[in-house]
Amino acid sequence: MRPVKPLIVTHVGMYSNRGGAAAAMMRVHGAVKIAGEKHQVTSRVRAAVPGPFSVDVSSGLPPGRQPLESLKKVDRKFRKFAARRISKSTHSVVSIPPFFATGLGRELNADGSDIINLHWLGSGTLSLREIQNIRKPIVWRLADLWAAGSVEHYPARNFVHDEYRRSSSGDSEFARLALRHHWIQKKRRLNFPFVAVCPSSWTMEMAQESAVFSRASCVIIPNPLDTEFWRPSVSSAFENSAAPDESSRPLRLLFGAVGGLEDPRKGWGLLRDALAHLKVSRPDILIHLEIFGQTGVFERSGSQSTTYLGTLSEEGMRKAYRHADVFVATPLAESFGQTVTEAQACGTPVIGTAAGGLKDTIMPGKTGHLVGARDYFELAARLAETFDFPRQTMEMGVNARERAERLWSMQTVGDQYVELYRRVFFSTTVL
Repeated sequence: MRPVKPLIVTHVGMYSNRGGAAAAMMRVHGAVKIAGEKHQVTSRVRAAVPGPFSVDVSSGLPPGRQPLESLKKVDRKFRKFAARRISKSTHSVVSIPPFFATGLGRELNADGSDIINLHWLGSGTLSLREIQNIRKPIVWRLADLWAAGSVEHYPARNFVHDEYRRSSSGDSEFARLALRHHWIQKKRRLNFPFVAVCPSSWTMEMAQESAVFSRASCVIIPNPLDTEFWRPSVSSAFENSAAPDESSRPLRLLFGAVGGLEDPRKGWGLLRDALAHLKVSRPDILIHLEIFGQTGVFERSGSQSTTYLGTLSEEGMRKAYRHADVFVATPLAESFGQTVTEAQACGTPVIGTAAGGLKDTIMPGKTGHLVGARDYFELAARLAETFDFPRQTMEMGVNARERAERLWSMQTVGDQYVELYRRVFFSTTVL
C-alpha cells in the first residue's frame, strides 16, 4: 500500500476575544486534530493577536514581525476612522484590512506548513497583498461574507452584484468611494485559485455570486461542534416530560447574541413584536423569556416575564439551552448559526428565521420551525404551537440531538476537512 504523506495545516486568524470567530477557528483546529490522528495530518494555529487560549504552543511558530510602530499607528488610526464613517453611513459592521504588511504572510511562506487555512482575519491580521503572496495552497473558511464583498461582514447582495458602482441613497460620498476602493483592491488582490469553505449552502451561493471568487472553488463543510459537551442533561428528559401539561407552567424561551438587542441583523424586533401579539391574542400562554448576552433587570408584564442572563460561560450557555423549551433565533442574515447547533445538540428545538445558514441547520417540522424573517404573525403562531403541543416539541428536541451528532460532531467535520486538505494538496489545480 502506498504510504500516506503527512501534511501540516496551519490555521490563521485574528484573536481579539474568547468568543465568536476566535472560538470557531479553535473548534475547526480541534476537529482536524481529532481526525488527523489517523490520517497523518498535523493541525496548528497561528494567532495574529495572542490570547489566553489562542496560541497552540506545540506549533513552535515565531511571533509575527511587525512594521514600524509609527506606520502601525497611522494605519490603525486611519482604518478606525474610515471604518467608523463607513459603518455609520451603511449601518453595517465593517473591518478594513491593514495597508502595510504585518509580516505574518512572509512567515507563513517559511514556516514548513503544507496548507494554509485562513479563518476570520479581522482588521489587522494580513494585508490583501500578503494574502495574494502566500505561496502555498489556501483553504479559506468563511466565517461570514467579508471576503465576498468590500469591507462589510454581511454585504448587501445588490452591492456585490453591481461591484459597488453605486450605493444606497443614504450613503455618504465618503462611504461610497471607500467601499468601491476596497472592493477594487480585493477583486484585484484575491484573484488567484483558492478553496472557500462555506458553512452553509446560502454562504456558498453568496460567495459564488461575487467576482472576488471568480477563480475560487467553493465547498460546503459545516462548523464543528463538541457534541460530548453540548448534550442534554441526564435529567432533562424527565423534567421536560413531567410538567408540560400543567397550565401554570410557562413556556420557557431563550434568545440571545452579544449586542443582540441593538444589532438589527440579529432580529430582536421580530421576537419582540411576536411576543406583543401573543400577549393580546393568547393571554392564556404564560411565557418566560431568558436573554443571554445582555444585562438588565427582571421584567414582568401580564402573562410574560423576562430575565437577562448577561454574558455566559460555555457551562452557563449549556445550562441555559437545557433549561429552555425552545431556542429562538431571528437573524436577518447569518452564515451558519453556531448557537442554533449548540441548542439542538442539547436537545432543544429551534424556531428560526428562514435566513442564510439557518435554512441548513434547522429541519422544519423535525428539529424546529422556520419563519419569515419579518413575519411576526408566523413567529407568534409557532410559539403558540410550541405551547399547545408540548409532546411534539419534545420529539423535535430528540430529533435535533440525533441530527447534531450525525452532522456536526468533531470527528465528522474533521474527516471532511482532512479529505479536503488531501484533495487540495495533491491536485495540480485547485479542485
